[in-house]
Amino acid sequence: MFRWFYTFLVYVIFLPLALLKLFWRSKKNKAYRQGIAERFGFISIPSDLPVIWVHAVSVGETIAIRPLIDALLQKYPNYRILLTNGTITGRHRAEALFGNRLLYSYAPYDVPQIIKRFLFRVKPALVLIMETELWLNWMYVLKSPHIPVMLVNGRLSERSYHSYQRFACLFKPAWQAFTLIAAQGEPDAKRYALLGVESARIHVTGNLKYNFTLAPNLTAEVAAWRQVIVTSQIWLAASTHETEEQKLLIVFKALKEQYPEMLWILVPRHPERIAEVKKLCISEGWSVVLRSEYAATPQQTIAADILLVDTMGELPLFYALADVAFVAGSLVSNKGGHNILEAAAVGTPIMVGPSMFNFATILSAFKDANAIIQCQDLASLTQQTLNLFKDKVLREQLSANAKVCFEQNQESLPKHLALIETILK
Repeated sequence: MFRWFYTFLVYVIFLPLALLKLFWRSKKNKAYRQGIAERFGFISIPSDLPVIWVHAVSVGETIAIRPLIDALLQKYPNYRILLTNGTITGRHRAEALFGNRLLYSYAPYDVPQIIKRFLFRVKPALVLIMETELWLNWMYVLKSPHIPVMLVNGRLSERSYHSYQRFACLFKPAWQAFTLIAAQGEPDAKRYALLGVESARIHVTGNLKYNFTLAPNLTAEVAAWRQVIVTSQIWLAASTHETEEQKLLIVFKALKEQYPEMLWILVPRHPERIAEVKKLCISEGWSVVLRSEYAATPQQTIAADILLVDTMGELPLFYALADVAFVAGSLVSNKGGHNILEAAAVGTPIMVGPSMFNFATILSAFKDANAIIQCQDLASLTQQTLNLFKDKVLREQLSANAKVCFEQNQESLPKHLALIETILK
C-alpha cells in the first residue's frame, strides 16, 4: 500500500518536475535534451553477452567506481558492462574515462513500467549500485525476477539512517532486496542491520574511493603549468556550490592582503554555474580567466587573480598545483562535503568545512592521522588557511600524513571483487 502511494506521487509530482527540470536546464545546456528516451527505459544494447549493470549517479560516484569497472573488464571479458548515470556530468565523465569499453544509458525513472521495460531490454545478470542510491520501485522490480543486486561502497550516514528509519515501513522491503551490501565501515554496516538487512548479507569492505590511480602524465602536466603561473602561492577551492563562492571570496580577500600575487583556482561543482560565478568574482573586483581559454598545456602566462575552471576531469592536476586545497560542499549544511582523496593522493594539504557527513568515515581516518584541518566557521577557515601559507613545515607534514593515510586504506577493491565472484561463479 505504501509503495503504491509512493508510485502515485512519482507519477503526479516527480516525473513532471523531473521533465520540467530537464527542459529548464536545457535552455542553458542542450545536452539535457539528450537521452530522455533512455530515462523512460527505451534502450537498445547488443544481446550477444550477459550484462553487468552498474549504476553511478553522478561524477563523484563514476570516478570512485572506476577501479572496480576496470577490474571487472579484465576479470569478466565474457560480460558486457552497462553503466548508467543520473546526471549529464556523470555521463560525460563516464564516457571520457571508459570510451567504447562500456555501454551507456541514463538511469530509468523509478516507475515500475519503465523499469520493467528497461530490464526486459537489458536482462542483467548482476546489478551493482554505487553508494547510496535506493529507489523503491527499482528494488521491488529487481527482486521479482530474483536478479542479484549488490550495493557497492555502501555509505549510510547517521542523518540518512534516521530518515530511512522514520519511514521504515516503506524502505525496509527495499533494503532487504539487496543480495549483498559492501559497507564502507562498521558504523555503516550496523546501520544497515538496524534497517532490517540480514547480517549475513552485510560485509565491511572499506572505501573503494581509496583505490583510484593518478594519470601517468600528471607530473609532466604539473611541471608545464608551473611554467606559466607566476605566483608562488596557489589556493584551490574544489567543487564549490551556490553560496559557497560568496563565503570563500571573504577568505580570498584576507589571503590577498597577505599575498598580493596569490592565484585562486576556483572549481565550481556544476559547470552550468560558471557564468554566474565569474560574474560574482568580477563584481567583487577580481580579474578572472577561464581554464578553457588556454590550451591543454598553456603557452602564455596566467596573469589574473582567479583561474575559474570550466572543464571536467582535471581536479588531480589542480590539486597537485595548489599549495593548499579547500574541499567544498562542506560550507553548506545540506551537501555533506565532497571526496578529499584526490587531494590526498597528490599530497596537497587539505582543509574542509563543518559539514562532512557524507564522508564521515574518511574524515575520521584523516583526523586520526593528523592529515586534514576541519574548520567550524568562516573565521576559523580564514585564520587556518593563513596559518598554512605561513608555515611550510605544517603544510609538508599534512601532505605527508595525507599520502600515508591514503596508501594504507586501499584494501577495498579485492574485497569487492571477491563478493562479486560469489554471485557470478
